[in-house]
Amino acid sequence: QATAANQPKIVKDGSLVTEGEAPAFYVDGVSDVLKLSSSITNVGDFYVSLVSVMEETSGLQSILGANTNTDYLRANNSNWLLYTGTGAGSTGNVSWSAPFDSRYLMSFNRSGSTVTAQLNGSSAGTGTNGTDIGFINKLFQRASNTTQLWKGNVQELIIYDSDQSSKRTDIETNIINHYDI
Repeated sequence: QATAANQPKIVKDGSLVTEGEAPAFYVDGVSDVLKLSSSITNVGDFYVSLVSVMEETSGLQSILGANTNTDYLRANNSNWLLYTGTGAGSTGNVSWSAPFDSRYLMSFNRSGSTVTAQLNGSSAGTGTNGTDIGFINKLFQRASNTTQLWKGNVQELIIYDSDQSSKRTDIETNIINHYDI
């Protein structure tokens, strides 16, 4: 993100952003977006994990933005929805409840056409990935929508452009232990 005012902050109101005693960065839910230097496409395997505390507990908030008018991963009030095709009615979408206002680890892995969601190292569901998602090219914003942005602290975000299912447990155990989740 080239515009400094639209970048997530590591200092807020004159203080270093922290969650617990660990550093974090703050996404304001208004204009903060991270654009990826290369896109995650629907044709490849990938793994994404996020340690975060979500401040806003209502409305739609995206973590991974797609190039279409859908998003790939978003919170909708007290539920999370992982889109595996275009639109909320697509076959194979994964929906689960996640904690708000507390720190958690959320991750998902795409292997072939299967997407598996995890919350704090435990299964949150599995869906079949559609071929119509396009690509993910930004974080914390839904497509070009300027009202459905993420709001909260983020401590760790890991993106692999490959299937990590054989290493997932080790990756997540390390993160859970480090952040005492």
